[in-house]
Amino acid sequence: MPLFSISKTVRPYSPEMVVLEKKKFKKPLKFTVILGCVIFITILCVSVGIVSYFEYKNMLYDRYEAYITDVLNYVRSNTDVDDLSECLSTGQKSEKFEKLQSLIDNVKETHKIEYLYIIIPLNTDKTDNVMNVMAAMTRYERENDPSAYVELGGLTGDSYPSETAAKYCKAKDSKAIVFFVDETPEFGFDFTGILNLKTSDGKFFAQLCVDVPERAIRTSVQDNLVATILVIVGICIVFTVAFIFWGSKRVVDPIRKLEKSVVGFVDQKTCGELRYEAPDIHTGNEIESLSNAVTHMTEDLDGYINKVVDAERESERLRVIASDMTELANKDSLTGVKNKNALALHVQELQLKVDDEENFAFAICVFDCDNLKTINDRYGHEKGDRYLVDSSNFIRNIFKNSEIYRAGGDEFIAILTDSDFENKNELVDQFYRELGEIKLTKENEWEQIRITMGIATFNRKLDHLVSDTFRRADKSMYSNKRIGKIANGSYQSTYFMESDDAYWKEQYIIDSFKNAIDKKLIKVYYQPIMRINSGKLVLLEALARWIDPVRGLISPGEFVGILSRHHTLHLLDLYMVESVCEEFTLRAAEGLPLVPVSVNVSAQDFDFVDIPQKLKEITDRHGIKPKNIIVEITEQDIAEGTDHFKDALEKLRQLGFKVWIDDFGSGYSSLNVLSRYKVDRIKFDMDLIRHLDDNNGANRKILSAMIEVCGDLGIKTLAEGVENEEQFDFLKEVGCDLAQGFYFYKPEPADVSIYKFKHRSADIPHELDEV
Repeated sequence: MPLFSISKTVRPYSPEMVVLEKKKFKKPLKFTVILGCVIFITILCVSVGIVSYFEYKNMLYDRYEAYITDVLNYVRSNTDVDDLSECLSTGQKSEKFEKLQSLIDNVKETHKIEYLYIIIPLNTDKTDNVMNVMAAMTRYERENDPSAYVELGGLTGDSYPSETAAKYCKAKDSKAIVFFVDETPEFGFDFTGILNLKTSDGKFFAQLCVDVPERAIRTSVQDNLVATILVIVGICIVFTVAFIFWGSKRVVDPIRKLEKSVVGFVDQKTCGELRYEAPDIHTGNEIESLSNAVTHMTEDLDGYINKVVDAERESERLRVIASDMTELANKDSLTGVKNKNALALHVQELQLKVDDEENFAFAICVFDCDNLKTINDRYGHEKGDRYLVDSSNFIRNIFKNSEIYRAGGDEFIAILTDSDFENKNELVDQFYRELGEIKLTKENEWEQIRITMGIATFNRKLDHLVSDTFRRADKSMYSNKRIGKIANGSYQSTYFMESDDAYWKEQYIIDSFKNAIDKKLIKVYYQPIMRINSGKLVLLEALARWIDPVRGLISPGEFVGILSRHHTLHLLDLYMVESVCEEFTLRAAEGLPLVPVSVNVSAQDFDFVDIPQKLKEITDRHGIKPKNIIVEITEQDIAEGTDHFKDALEKLRQLGFKVWIDDFGSGYSSLNVLSRYKVDRIKFDMDLIRHLDDNNGANRKILSAMIEVCGDLGIKTLAEGVENEEQFDFLKEVGCDLAQGFYFYKPEPADVSIYKFKHRSADIPHELDEV
């Protein structure tokens, strides 16, 4: 056991208590030092070699450039450019031409230049791309090959590859000397300098060139690199040998002596006095100080070990006492199950497992004793306590392998893992089956256990924390309590399991909504609104359609209610207004009639944003007049609206937006709404149109009366849900102004509407009159 640990079990002192395991080093310290020196030398050689190589190479190229520049400038200063240009024009060598030839011959002889020549670059073809003017020759070259002088105006054949000729041609545009390294089949690698020759009037006619063999530069750079590396390696080897010798004497050998003494000390098997043989270390540094400190430490170690053993015994005694106190603190005194404090600790452990184990699974059951208050009131708290004890025992007997907790007065918790988790469905069935049997067999009310249960399984898609699973189980329990579970001794276990599918669908909509807005997965569909008397299109209603990549088309009936419950409906409504304004530009570009568009806005939106101000900002940003955006508010929202809501609607109308009441007659109808609010139009709910003849034609009379009232009040009318000619004829008869429905057109996205209008514009009459 470790030398300085406190054991959980009291045991007498023995030699084994001071056994310290030897560490088997895979790499001795000396080897590590040598390896470090080798790595250091390698890195140093590579680094310095690279730096030296490029520095020396750049220096040589700079020197050669300066040398070539001097040669070119010297020859240029002794050249009569106009005479040389004339020679090129006539093809005849002048006296000055001959003198220039002698000059460059002498320069090549005295300056040991490989090539000094004058050429005219013609093109970048593979052959005959350069014209010779003159080339310098040494005396040796003239004596051995008098005919070697280049022919004035002669072509070079294939001496210059097209890539090389391209470099000469490109240099013609340069005002300064041009340098480059190039390879030709005839001359190999050369470092070339080019000076353009121009006549006195500035007209280019030839190039004066100097070639220096590039191999000389490379050889010099390589020799310098080798010499540099040899010097560095020599210095590093001397340093390494000296460092290893010093390190062995001053560090490695003293540490080995100290290690040997310490290992010999801890390997002793006697129960008597521990002996430590101090090593002979006189380094005069920290290692000697460490050796002295170890010596002093071992002198007191024997007594210290005895104190540790005594402390262990006392610690074990205190641990037993603390364990007993902890058990009492974590147990419910009435039922004997664990209490809320123990539950909190268990939840922490569960969370750690959830975080560490990807496949960890568990379920949480929440139990509520239904009639505890009734028993306490009727029979006294003694019977109520018995009812709680019997309830806890009943739960423990069903879920035998799970921890049971009393979380409150009449609430218990079971956390199912392992076998209980695997068999949770069977255990739930058993729970309600035996619960039903108790009701039939027990006469006294305090013995008739009635418990409502909710269960939830941990799901990583739904739960980030263990507490999320608790909330779902609690929600399931209260849902079960509302609808009731046991009737006449029968049960149905499916009622008590959480509806994960419905919950998942709602959670998916909540989690995916922002992404749908950002990626424009929610599309605007437009449904035309027609004037009944003329049969012409006058308006469009904007409807939201969610085209999801996972679930496909999600209808507004699915997501609008969920967004409303989670207070994010205003984000959808503002997105729809923004999209409609953006598509006004698209409709205009494609020649579609720019009729106004109505957009649904919820009263809830006004609680989160300043709707009048937001709509004004959006329309201004897109250059849309407010009269082209119509705000539809449901009759229910209007009826329940506050004074603040009423003021906001009036502000919308003052800004130029029209306000309609949607779903009028849907079950919240009150003509008082028409007296409290100023609105531009009411839209009758589609159920009134679809059921005209129900109840002896009551809806016909209601619609006729309301249209007449609206006419007297100066409020225009619209009927939605028109599906057949009979409905259309009725609306025309009673004087309804506008109508929409499948009888005319179905909702379609903007691109489909554009296509249809382009190909059927004659079949889609429209008008832009005031609506």
